[in-house]
Amino acid sequence: MRHGHRAGMLAATFIYRWQMANGILSIVFSALTFLGVFALLLGPVSLLYIGIAVLATMIGFGTLLDSVIKFWKPQSIVGTMRNPFLVAHMYQKELLMTQESTLPQLEALRMLLTLMQFPTEPKYADMRGKFVLQLDEHISRIRQAVADKKWDIRDGEDTYGETS
Repeated sequence: MRHGHRAGMLAATFIYRWQMANGILSIVFSALTFLGVFALLLGPVSLLYIGIAVLATMIGFGTLLDSVIKFWKPQSIVGTMRNPFLVAHMYQKELLMTQESTLPQLEALRMLLTLMQFPTEPKYADMRGKFVLQLDEHISRIRQAVADKKWDIRDGEDTYGETS
């Protein structure tokens, strides 16, 4: 790796971490400033009570925004559903997990279903046949996803439910 490219990657990593930390730090410093101003105005005894009130307000307001109002849901939908590089493309760990664990397990299950002796009643044979056909379809779809390193997202497979 060239020295210039490595320095650029380090700078980009530092800037990314700085931006991620700024959101949290601004909240912490705002709360500390609030506490400091009121400690000067009301005296140090009230600092504990104001600190508890500020902490409870921050946690309560965050819970209200997240759980009740679902303030960040549209942001997560925009960040994932409308980002073609995040939804369809497989992460490396997804690819490895699918290739090394999921696919062999499904293939072993299919082999067990086709080689094992089952009751000879026709209804079980029909059910087993339908299940093996579904399993074949899913195995081929997963093999194709591993080969393309990309998920095939079909209609009705909306992860987030109603997105409109």
